[in-house]
Amino acid sequence: MTPHPSEILKSSLFPPRCVICNIATNNEKYEAICDSCIRGYTPLSGFSCPECGKRIPTLHSICHRTNFLLCASQLYSNRPTEILIQHLKFLYIRSAAIPVAHMMLQTLNSVIQEIPFDLSKTLLTPIPLASRRERERGFNQSALLAKEIHSCIPQLIYAPKILKRIKYELPQTKTHTQKERNINLNNAFSADIPTTIQGLPIILIDDVYTTGATIKNAVKKLKEKGAGKIIVLVGART
Repeated sequence: MTPHPSEILKSSLFPPRCVICNIATNNEKYEAICDSCIRGYTPLSGFSCPECGKRIPTLHSICHRTNFLLCASQLYSNRPTEILIQHLKFLYIRSAAIPVAHMMLQTLNSVIQEIPFDLSKTLLTPIPLASRRERERGFNQSALLAKEIHSCIPQLIYAPKILKRIKYELPQTKTHTQKERNINLNNAFSADIPTTIQGLPIILIDDVYTTGATIKNAVKKLKEKGAGKIIVLVGART
C-alpha cells in the first residue's frame, strides 16, 4: 500500500508508534503495530456462521444456510483488533489497514482448500461508502483492505465498481435495533455486473461484521445482478 502524502510527512516529523502500546515501531512491514503486539494479534481460521456466530471448521458443518459464506479474521472483542480497526475507521490511520488485511489473508488461506474457486476468475470487491461519507473520511477503509489483499494475491480480479452505495444513510452505529438497521440500509446499494463476469465468485471485503445488515443488503443486490458464490471476508465480527 502506497503511503498517503500526509502520512509520509507525519512519519518524518513524528516517528510511527504502535497504536496498541504506544512504543516506537521499527517494523517495516507493519508501521501501525510493534513486533510484540503483533504476536498477540493472531487470526482465526475457518468460517463463521453469519446468523449465530458459531465457528464453522468446514463447509460440512454449516448450521445456518445463507446465500454467502463468512470468514472473520478475529472477534472485535480481541483488543488489538478493536484498536487497529478504530484507528483505521475513526482516527483515519491508513497504515492500520495493513496488519488487518494480512490477518484477513491468513484467515482466507485457512479455508482456501474448502472453496472450489479459481482465484484468477474470482472478483475482489470492497463494500463501498456513500460518496459523501468517503469525502468526509478521505478514504474507504474497506477499499484499503481490499487493495492490500489484492497486492498479495494479484491474480484476483479487483472489481470495485460492480457495487455502489447510492444512499447516504445514518452510520449503523447510530441505529439501535435490527429493524432500524434494515430500514436504514433499504435500497442503499446498487449493483452492475457486466455479462462477461456474471457468475464468477466474489470475495466481498468489509472491516467489521456486526448484525450483517450491510452485508446482506449488498449480497442481495449482487445476487440479483448475476453474482456467483460470495465469500464475505471481514477484519472482525462482533
